[in-house]
Amino acid sequence: GTGGYVGPAQPVSTDSAAIGLRASGAIRRTEAVISVPQNVAITAETALRSDLGKWISEFEPELADFSFIALSLLHERRLGDQSELAAWLGSGILPTQPDVPLLWGEEDQRRLCGSTSAPFAERLASASADF
Repeated sequence: GTGGYVGPAQPVSTDSAAIGLRASGAIRRTEAVISVPQNVAITAETALRSDLGKWISEFEPELADFSFIALSLLHERRLGDQSELAAWLGSGILPTQPDVPLLWGEEDQRRLCGSTSAPFAERLASASADF
């Protein structure tokens, strides 16, 4: 095992493809509901230390760590059962179709570009430059 712990809770999805946890039993005030050990965290640093690292070490993405994390997640999913994170990736906690603005339709993206609270236009340009 990975040393992780899920207490009296279950992953749940919503109609909007969001994920979360729902209590499945009594939870005491000081009880940890979930524990995720650092060794299963996907970070830019772990991506660079992985077997993928030799291919991305010279990559200087405009989206910085986000790009390394995304590439690492794609790589681990590609490995399937061979991945050290296979149990976590197949647990149902992660959505199979992420609901992120980069994957939205053009009209929705155009509306988001007009927002003053989200720098989506800049991020979209950075994603295009990176990938």
